[in-house]
Amino acid sequence: MSKPLSPAYLRTQAARCQRLSRMCMDLGTARDLRLMADEYLADAARIEQSTRALERAEASGEVQSRRDFSMRGNHH
Repeated sequence: MSKPLSPAYLRTQAARCQRLSRMCMDLGTARDLRLMADEYLADAARIEQSTRALERAEASGEVQSRRDFSMRGNHH
């Protein structure tokens, strides 16, 4: 099982792709880099949303552990 990527890492990758897309002379490659950046940002937002949902569930006593949360199908 691989370690999940952090939102900060994904945002760094998105910024890198955006920067490269601005420097790229090939329009197709530049577009692909922008699309990759969008995917990285969406993944970061999805992880943060899932983390907030888990924290709310833990605070309300709905789940006792992260394992309980993931077993309920609340992960993405």
